[in-house]
Amino acid sequence: MKNYFNKIKPFLKQNYFLLIFVFFVIFLLLFTQKHIWNVNSASRFMTIESIAEQGTFSINEKHGYTCDKIFRDGNYYSSKPPVLSFIGAGFYYILHKYLNLDFPSLEKYTDNSLAVYLMTLILTGLPFLLLLFYFYKAINLIEKKTKVKIKKKYCALLIFGLGLGTLYMPYSSTLNNHIAAGSFLFISFYYLLKVKFNKTQTKKINLYLIASGFFASLSSVIDLPTGLTFLGLFFLYFLFTLRSKKIIYYLLASIPLLIIHLYLNVQITGDFLPAQLHPEYWADFRRMIVKRNIFIYTFNILFGSRGLFFYSPILFFSFYAIYKIINPVPLLQNIISCLKKLNLHLSLLYKQQNILKQCWIKNKKHLFYKEAFLISIGFLIIILFYIIKIRDYGGASYAFRWLIAVTPLLYFFTIFLFIKPTNKLKTIFLLILILSIMISAVGLYNPWLSSGIEIPILNKTIIIHSSFLYNLFFMFVFPNAQPNKVNLN
Repeated sequence: MKNYFNKIKPFLKQNYFLLIFVFFVIFLLLFTQKHIWNVNSASRFMTIESIAEQGTFSINEKHGYTCDKIFRDGNYYSSKPPVLSFIGAGFYYILHKYLNLDFPSLEKYTDNSLAVYLMTLILTGLPFLLLLFYFYKAINLIEKKTKVKIKKKYCALLIFGLGLGTLYMPYSSTLNNHIAAGSFLFISFYYLLKVKFNKTQTKKINLYLIASGFFASLSSVIDLPTGLTFLGLFFLYFLFTLRSKKIIYYLLASIPLLIIHLYLNVQITGDFLPAQLHPEYWADFRRMIVKRNIFIYTFNILFGSRGLFFYSPILFFSFYAIYKIINPVPLLQNIISCLKKLNLHLSLLYKQQNILKQCWIKNKKHLFYKEAFLISIGFLIIILFYIIKIRDYGGASYAFRWLIAVTPLLYFFTIFLFIKPTNKLKTIFLLILILSIMISAVGLYNPWLSSGIEIPILNKTIIIHSSFLYNLFFMFVFPNAQPNKVNLN
């Protein structure tokens, strides 16, 4: 047995990503949902079906199954951004016309459906696989540009960490916008890195800018808050790092999809504003205006009942890596020192700018300093947006799903911890990875189970606020349970 392993060891080293890729393909084939168990996915499937079969965005016939809808001018529409559903309609049209596949009727929405299975694989599974492929390419890029070699076993561990140790695992099994948006956003970031290392190669840099702009805009029309945030930040990054007219390639590549989104949005809301900014169109708008305590809400989406770090503890390593790259203590010391030198007289304004610029440059030690700072700012903007503007948990869903799209960008920096990892780091990472996979696996049972539900136990009623505990409850107490078919008219 030992001799056999020694023989195949070189093959495993050379083809480790191929084996990992096959593993995730099998994973998706086994765990992709064949049914529509939730109002979120149902809203998208209804729109896809309506566009492909009737040529309209209205979902009048089946709107009773979802609360993610608006009512305008006598018609019901999905409240979701339209581009993902519009893309999906093209694929569904082929399945419907040439393979005679259909989505289940309203009365049988919880039944298995080959059409649902294939559409979920296309719109969620394929972007997930693309993410893993580009993450692998990002590892290779770091190795090439930093001239270091990361052991294959560490590379494999990092890829499994992203695919199984984050919320990508449970949500890759169901139709949603977060997986696709996060995957396309990371692809855009990968081409941003290619621009960083190919500034002298004119033809290549133009193509990389086009690719980065296209995928950033594709992400932004699928997940508006996260995508638009980084679409703008990546523009600023190119503006200040390239300092040339080449940035026009990024803009030209990003504009078409934004125009398409606005055009399609007009068909739904009547203007350029998303459905969420039209409270008058929501039949059940009361649930949208519930404002939680800002401190409790902030704690819950980061560490508490829906917490990012509770459901993906592996991301502690990501923030630790970002902290090491940015090295904020010297930066703050430099800023304080510079502020002391500043003279507020307008005649010295140019000199003051130079002082601050020198302070900034002085702290830049790591090759990926700018990128770490950029992603940190983006993450902070998104968190502040949800804390200040939204203060909602995303409905019946596993964890705080609105941070899924930014997860790959944060996780990217974990790679740097494995350039020269200590034994202690490797041990802790492996333990946290196992814990993260276990937590994600609980969500795989059903990413759309609710929380805050009253459950009678021994003549008492308890309220489960944690979607993790709620999933566990159903897994072990009612393992064969299915969601009730509730009419939401």
